[in-house]
Amino acid sequence: MKKLLEQELHDFAKENNLILLSSYDKYINIDTPLSWKCRVCNHKFPQSISNIRKAVIPCDQCRKNPDIKFNYDEIRRQLETGSSDIVSNNVWNIMKKILWDDIDQFMSNNRVTFFEKDLIYDIVLFRVFSFLNDKWRLIRNLTNERIKTVRRSIQSIFLLRKDPSLAQFEITDIVGYSSPRPVREIRDYLGIILPKYGARRRFDDGKLRKCGICGKVKSYLRFRKYKDEEGHNYLRWECKKCENKSKALRRIEKKLLAIIFLTLRWYRDITSNQFLDYIQQGYKFNTVDFKCFDCDLGVVDWLPSFQFDHVQPHLKTISWSKLSNKRLSSIIFTLDREECQPVCGNCHELRESHIFTQYKRDIFTENNSAIIYNEIRSVDNYIKKKIMLKEFTDGVCPRCRASIKLLPIFQTHHPDPSIKEFSWADLRWKKIDEIRDIIIREKIKWLCCNCHEYIKSKYFSKYKANIFNKYLN
Repeated sequence: MKKLLEQELHDFAKENNLILLSSYDKYINIDTPLSWKCRVCNHKFPQSISNIRKAVIPCDQCRKNPDIKFNYDEIRRQLETGSSDIVSNNVWNIMKKILWDDIDQFMSNNRVTFFEKDLIYDIVLFRVFSFLNDKWRLIRNLTNERIKTVRRSIQSIFLLRKDPSLAQFEITDIVGYSSPRPVREIRDYLGIILPKYGARRRFDDGKLRKCGICGKVKSYLRFRKYKDEEGHNYLRWECKKCENKSKALRRIEKKLLAIIFLTLRWYRDITSNQFLDYIQQGYKFNTVDFKCFDCDLGVVDWLPSFQFDHVQPHLKTISWSKLSNKRLSSIIFTLDREECQPVCGNCHELRESHIFTQYKRDIFTENNSAIIYNEIRSVDNYIKKKIMLKEFTDGVCPRCRASIKLLPIFQTHHPDPSIKEFSWADLRWKKIDEIRDIIIREKIKWLCCNCHEYIKSKYFSKYKANIFNKYLN
C-alpha cells in the first residue's frame, strides 16, 4: 500500500472517528505506531494504521463499553471480500455468530437431506463447509485453529438439531471440547432447549462414573462421598478435580467481597448489614476504590496476594484459611468484629517483621555484637536469606524487581513441587553451604510474596474477568 498524504491521513482518522495527534513527520508506513485521540471518549492511545483498519472499533476504551455496538455490515463485508487475513478476537466472536446463523439456516433448508436420511457425518461436514466457503471468502484465509472452531460449530449444531434428547455434556464429549462452554454458547444463541440429563443420563456402572461438570468418565475413587439425613452414603455428582476448582473460585470471590467491605468500612463507615444488602441487590462497585492500605496496589491485578491484617492482634480469633470456608455473612461479621485491614502480601510481611525493623542496620552490616541473645537466631536467619538472595537473584525479585532492602517479603518458590523437600522454615536453621546445595538441587526460585501468591493461584488469571464483572464496574 502506498504512503498516505497528510490530508489523506486526517481523512482516514475522521472515517474511524479519531483525531490524529502525531505529526506527519513521524509517519513512515502503515505499521508505524502513531498517537490518536478518540472523538467519542477522548481516550488517547498509540496504534498503527494497519491495526486500526483491522479493528471494528479502533479505540480500546470504547471496545470495553457494552453500549458501543459493533458494525455488523462492516463485519459481513469483511467476510465476503476476505479483505483481512488477520481478524481480531472481538471481531471473530461476532463472525462466529454470523456463521452459526448461516449454518443453522442451511441445515434447516436441507432438513430432509441432513436429518431424515442417515448420511455419514463427513458428507454433512463437507457440504456445509463448501457452502460457507462459497459464501464467505474470508473462510479461506482463516488460521487452522479457527477453521477447527468452525468445523466443531458445524458438528455441534448438527447434533443439537438432529437429536434433541442429547444433553449438553454428551454433545461436548462427542465433539471433543474440553469445556461445555462452546456448546452452551451455541445453544443459548440459537435458542435450543436441552434436557437436563440427556438420553443416556449420567454413565454409572458401579465402578466408573461420569462427572456432571467436565463430562469425563472416572473411577469411583475420584468422587467424594456425602451422607443424607438418613445416614446413607452417596457419591457427589462432580469429581474431586471439578469440586476443588469450584471451591477455589468461591474462595477468590469471597476474598474480593471481603476486601470491598473492609475498604468501605474504613473509609465510608458502611455497616456489615448494609453491605450484605448491597450484594443481595446486585450492586456493583467502582474498581479504582479498592487498593492496598499501605502501597495502593490494585486489587484487580493482585487479588491472590492480598491478606487481612489485624490492627489489634488480640482480637484475632481465626485465620483466613479457615474463615474462607464459611458463608459470606459469617466472613463479613467476623472481619468487622476483628477490625482487619486489607493489605498486599508484601506490606503484610513488613508489618509483621518487628525484629527486622529493629535490627535492620545490623542485618545489612552483619554486625551481630549488639544483638540480644534470645533474638540472635532470628537475625541470623535474615542474614542467611540476604546472602542467598544476593547469590541467586542479584538482590531483586525476578518478576517485579522488588529490592532486597524489603528482605522479609522474599519467599522460596519450587517450580517443580514434586521434588520439594524443604521450605524456608526448614532451611533457615541450616548452615549456609547446606542451604546453597538444597537450593541448587530443588531448583528453588526467590520471589516476593505478591508474585509467589499470584503464581500459586491456579484459576485467578483464567477466571478473574468473570468474577470482577459480577461485582465491579
